[in-house]
Parts: sequence; C-alpha cells; structure tokens
Amino acid sequence: MTATIHKIRTYLSWLVAVYFVFPLLWASYIIAAWGLCSLIIAVISYKGLKKRDVFMTGFYALPFLLLVLSIFTHPGDGSSIIEKSLSFIVFPVCIFMSQYKPDKKETEKLLIVFIIGTIVLCIKGILFFVIVTSEYQYEPQHDFIFRYRHEFNTNTWIPPTYASIYLIFSIFSILLFPWKNKRARSILWMTLIFLGGNLMLLSAKMPILAFIFILVFLFVRKELTIPGLNKRWTLILFGIGLVGMISLLGFTRWNELITAFNYQSADPTENSVGIRGGINHCSFELAEKYYLWGTGPQNLQKELNWCYYQFEGNDFDRHEFNTHNQYFDYLLSSGLLGLAVLVLVMAGPLIWGFRHRDPLLISFALLMILCMLTENLLSRQAGIIFYCFFNAILLNRKRTDPL
Repeated sequence: MTATIHKIRTYLSWLVAVYFVFPLLWASYIIAAWGLCSLIIAVISYKGLKKRDVFMTGFYALPFLLLVLSIFTHPGDGSSIIEKSLSFIVFPVCIFMSQYKPDKKETEKLLIVFIIGTIVLCIKGILFFVIVTSEYQYEPQHDFIFRYRHEFNTNTWIPPTYASIYLIFSIFSILLFPWKNKRARSILWMTLIFLGGNLMLLSAKMPILAFIFILVFLFVRKELTIPGLNKRWTLILFGIGLVGMISLLGFTRWNELITAFNYQSADPTENSVGIRGGINHCSFELAEKYYLWGTGPQNLQKELNWCYYQFEGNDFDRHEFNTHNQYFDYLLSSGLLGLAVLVLVMAGPLIWGFRHRDPLLISFALLMILCMLTENLLSRQAGIIFYCFFNAILLNRKRTDPL
C-alpha cells in the first residue's frame, strides 16, 4: 500500500509541476490530492523524520507565519491573503515532513514534465494569438510585441513575466541534462531554440536581464558548459547569444526604455517602465511612514491607491498597481521584520546551492531573487506555487547523486 501511495504521489507531483496549464480550480484539486498523499506518507514514515526535516519545514514556512502575524496585528480582513499564501506552509510540510527526496532519475523526470508543460503553454499562447481575434482596441503605436504579450496574458492567464521565468528555468534545466547521443542532442537544441524564441517574444525585461546575468555568472564560474562543443565554440556561441538577446530586448522594448523613470509620461499606451516610476515614488513615500511595523498586508493596496491619486489622467486611474517589488511589498506590509524574513528565506537556497555546487539551484535562487526586484512574484498563485514547489524539491533532492 505504501508503495502505491508513493507512486501516486510521484504522478501527482508531475501534475503539480505543470499546474499552470490547468484552470486554477483544477490545479487546486491536484495540489490538494498531492498534499493528501504526502501527508499520509508523512504519518506512515514519521519514525524516520530527522531534525533537519523539521527545521527546513519551519524555516520555509516563516513567510506564512509572518503574514498571519501581520494580519492579526493590523485592522482589516486578510483572509484572502492567508488563503493565497497557504503554499508557503503546504509545500514545505508535504515535501520535508514526508521526506520526499527525489533522486537524479526522479528529478530529471519531474523537470522534463515541467519543460513539456512550458512548451504547451507557449504553443497555447501562439495558437490563441494566431487564431483568436481579440476585442481589445489596439492603438497605432502598439507594435507586434505589445500585441503578442497582451494576447498571451489574456488567453493563458499567465503574465509574460511569470511565463518568462518558467522558460528560463526550463532552459537552465535543459543545459544541465546529460547529452547522450546525437539524436538527443538535436532534440535538445531544437527545444532550446523554441524556448529562447518564445522568451524573446514575451520580451519581459527583468527576467531576460536576470537570465543574462546568471548565464555570465555560471559561465565564469565554469558551472555551465555545453557538452559536445569545445571551449572555443562554446565561447563564440555564448557571445552571439548574449549580444542577440540584448539587441532584441533593446529593439522590442526601446519605446519603453527611453521613458524610464519618468512616471508622469505614463498614459493609456500602458508604458510599463514609465508607470513603475510612479509606483516607486509611492513605495518610497510609504516606506518613510511604515518602515517599522508596516501597514498590514490587507491594507497595503489601499495605501498605495491613495498615493496614486496624485497621478491623474493616466493608467493609475484605471488599475490598482502593487509595489512591483517583492522586497518593498514585505517591508511596507510587515515592516523591517518582514523584509528580514524575506531576505533570509531567499538567501537560504542560494547559500545551499553554493555549498553543494548545484548550478540548477543557484540559477533558480538567483532568478527569483533578481526578478523580485521588479515583480511581486509571491503575491500571485502563478509565482508562489512555482517557487514553493521547486524550491523545496531542489533543496530536498538526494545529494549523493547530484544532477
């Protein structure tokens, strides 16, 4: 019976890894079933539980405990925020307490399923863009990239920034696979090209810049190599790729980049760079007032909206923008304690990755740390499930058989 439950949990883990291809309700049922199996295994195997498992569970559940504390010490209803943040406690409990330690083979299968799910998401976005006619009225200045990003977000329900993070994690996973033969090598190359092309179509600025930084970082440390290519061709290919990505990013988002930090230029053209200037202005303004204890997670958006009233006649009248910076979000919600907890929890996987020379965990941790500078990744299910699940999996997989 135990073996059967373990097998069911393995199959459900594959579905959890690609939760983003399912409707949110279906994904919730899948995660609930996976969690139930994990809890049953945890009860059955509790005698083998180690102090490390308990410590890791408590450590990575700290953000959830912090949010609950902040909500109950500030006025207002925060039940929806607690519900959204359950992943912070569900995944650590179900992975660490159930002693789910996938070996190399299990981890590779899980990553392959995730890569396939990412490909399906990209194909879905392309098909909807080509086939479905949107009712959205585009302005003349809206170029091809803007239209594709808008249609992708509308039809897949996954924002381009989050989809780009999935793509980048898939690319790093592929680069770490063993290239056994020419046939497998050609399939991997085609997959990399497809994923890279979609990454440029989505043209999310911070994920691409983070991707470039991590590539350079791992390449310099000799943590990332391309089997089958000598050093000369690897360096040439690496250089061409970097120049190409930077050039395409500049070409596709130039109109936004030239208005950076000028928040008063934000208008109905939805210039994301310009709008973030106003968001940063309000974030700094609130930080001066609430840096010690925070506003409470349930009150932060109201405070931001009040601040946005000073920017009239633009997108701030039509949207409720969050801080677009996870560190500011925790600082303004829970004060300095919240920021300290977030930094501590995010630094843990990075330190663990360096300690065990695990380039996949290092790339995952750096990707999340950097992208949180411009996005509240832990405020949406699209980000919090991805982070909590893969963070726990990569931390807890067997180290005697490294990937």
